[in-house]
Amino acid sequence: MPGKISFDSGKSRVEMDMTSAAGGQPGIAEHMKAMGMDKTVMISRPDTKLVYTVFPGLTAYIETPLQDPDASKPDFRIQNGIH
Repeated sequence: MPGKISFDSGKSRVEMDMTSAAGGQPGIAEHMKAMGMDKTVMISRPDTKLVYTVFPGLTAYIETPLQDPDASKPDFRIQNGIH
């Protein structure tokens, strides 16, 4: 699925065009676009323990609590250059 991913200080933003992920099923992409759900942006904020899912076509968003209790902790592997 085509999209853009951005990271900064443990936060992330993922922009997706859901019509490209329809898997070739006829009518799915058109249906999603008609509902205003063809574009989606997910913003992860471990510092506030929230994930925002934004639907620009609907001018709406969903706020979801992060389920991972370690989400706000820095990743040891990244801090120490281990992959």
